[in-house]
Amino acid sequence: MKVSIIIPAYNSHKTIARCIESFLSQDYYSFEIIVVDSSPNDLGSQELENVKDKIQYFKLNKRMFPFEARSYGLNYASGDLIVHTDPDIYAPSSWVNEMVCSYQKHGGIICGGLRNFGNNWLNWGIHITKFDLWLPSEKEKSIPICPSAVMLLSKRLFDELGGFGDSEFMGDTWLSLNAIERRKQITFNPKAWVYHHHISTFSQFLKERYNRAYMFRNLPKCGTYNSLKGLLNLCPRLIKLMLRSFWMCFNARLLATYFLTLPLIFAGHSAWIAGELKFYLKQ
Repeated sequence: MKVSIIIPAYNSHKTIARCIESFLSQDYYSFEIIVVDSSPNDLGSQELENVKDKIQYFKLNKRMFPFEARSYGLNYASGDLIVHTDPDIYAPSSWVNEMVCSYQKHGGIICGGLRNFGNNWLNWGIHITKFDLWLPSEKEKSIPICPSAVMLLSKRLFDELGGFGDSEFMGDTWLSLNAIERRKQITFNPKAWVYHHHISTFSQFLKERYNRAYMFRNLPKCGTYNSLKGLLNLCPRLIKLMLRSFWMCFNARLLATYFLTLPLIFAGHSAWIAGELKFYLKQ
């Protein structure tokens, strides 16, 4: 089965070259790479000058948000299977093959694991906060949400589920919820892991957590319109998020890292709760 790897890019010049290099090095027998670049400059294009003949590269003149860009790239995909990923992902050479093997075994949506690239304290705190659910552990399992950084599914299923919907930044959540609603399995394969290279500052990290929480609650399937109930649940929610990160780090043998980055994890989850608070106060 041919695999189409779709990568949206926006001001991704710091990581895009290494990302594409890792995907061009895959040992899978049949794949194509589609990059949709809507950056306001040509830095990303310059970084990929030496590999443009090996990929499909689209430089757009207008800003496209991530899931709009993914859908644009899908129009040019010829593969039976689609991999959605990001320009700050570095994949081992066996990654696509591992994902396809999981698909052949389980069908549905396959989700890979996410490791942090490098050993920077800030990046580790950001990584655990954002991706604790997908830290590589020992067991394959069914999960409720697959991030678009490590997602594989058939083109047919993507269309059946209605794609990414209209969300600018929460399309993967929308797709995952539709999959669960229609009894389509999402399988987490911890052996199919990639590196995620974080380049956000601390303030950018908090702002993103705050905004994404508000967007999450605005999704029709995620919004609880009982404001009082939602407000009363915020403190327990923060505790649950902290305990979830602890448990996921325990399973991934990252407890020492969890405690070292605890202030960052707490700040990130608190920013998420603040975003939910904004949602409930507006009801």
